[in-house]
Amino acid sequence: MARDDDDDDDLLERFDRDGYVVVPRVLTSEELEIVRRECGGVTRAYATRGGHRVVATDDDEDLDDDDDDETRRKRARRGRGRGRVDDGDGDGDGDGDGDGDDASHLQWLSTSHGCVLEVPGCCDCCDVPDKIRGGYRVRGCVARCDPAVDALLSRDGALGSLAVALLRARPGDAAADSVCLFNDQYIVKPPSRASASASASSSFAWHVDSQWLGDEDAGDDDDGSGYAPYVSLWTALDDVDDVNGAVMVLPYPPATRGKSGGDGGDGGDGGDGGDGGDGASPTKTETKKTKTASAARHHLERSRAYGVTPSRLDALSRGECARGDGDGSEDETSRIFARVRVCAMRAGSVLALSDRVLHCSGPNASGASRRAWMPQFSLGAVRRSGPAEGGVVALAVPIDGIGRRKE
Repeated sequence: MARDDDDDDDLLERFDRDGYVVVPRVLTSEELEIVRRECGGVTRAYATRGGHRVVATDDDEDLDDDDDDETRRKRARRGRGRGRVDDGDGDGDGDGDGDGDDASHLQWLSTSHGCVLEVPGCCDCCDVPDKIRGGYRVRGCVARCDPAVDALLSRDGALGSLAVALLRARPGDAAADSVCLFNDQYIVKPPSRASASASASSSFAWHVDSQWLGDEDAGDDDDGSGYAPYVSLWTALDDVDDVNGAVMVLPYPPATRGKSGGDGGDGGDGGDGGDGGDGASPTKTETKKTKTASAARHHLERSRAYGVTPSRLDALSRGECARGDGDGSEDETSRIFARVRVCAMRAGSVLALSDRVLHCSGPNASGASRRAWMPQFSLGAVRRSGPAEGGVVALAVPIDGIGRRKE
């Protein structure tokens, strides 16, 4: 699928400014069906391996994969499909007749896996995936891992081409050959009404995706030259809203010329370790090489301007900060959360997240599991420092090698 350069420039401008961008209708209905089917297969594979109950889902043959989203929403409100909830009659199907299933059987999704199901290694149909060559989607897979999904991740595919644009790696750019598939996973949130523990374990606290790297790995100790930025393409497989656990994003603070003011800090110093910068996106006059390096530096600098930590955001969200003692937490809460955006999306749309933007999500309070697919693409291999220095984290499959392997 050919992308429109003008549209991509607009997406890139918003992505650089805010650290995220919502792109509607990225997947066609046919592509959405393929991915949903694979998600169902991967979920069942994990259930079988863990000794959990395997039940019919919306993607099994006895249910209609061609249902439109309105039909799916009606089914979710009834508590049917992708997990049923308890209506008090002991069957959990929401109809009061006492002959269905309790959604508590889905609790393992959150308590055992944190709602995250990695595609590589989900079944025994292929050898242990090679981090560089991939090889975890084969025809005839018992988990329904579908090689057709690889086409969506390729350079010309719906998601691969979007990643290439956001990572400034289009043809002619210096980084054109550097894009790698870094991760490939489904995020399935069970209905939180299954149990209190399911509600807590299916919520994602405030974080940035690359905070697990630590300061050194993320390039916070230098100019970011050793940092491999990546983008997460959070793809909605169901309609998503604030009821069933939509992602909430705190955009980068508004850029100011010469300063990067913070959210909740004393502002103006570019955040911890920052040099202030001008907070602006790379200019058109930069060379392609400088522009690519500047993109990584740009997101590091923009994230340093937050002036508030993920743990502080969590405390403010829970109302655990002291009130009425003059600490300013009430003003801080109002100022920060006025800028938070709830990313309600239609199925097939994509929320693209910089690995440096703050975001979180709450539990799924609907009557059905909520599904998303989140491949991640990096600008070069993401590697660890320290004792495992040089080791590739997760995957580093070159984008032009995706799907080009023996099945």
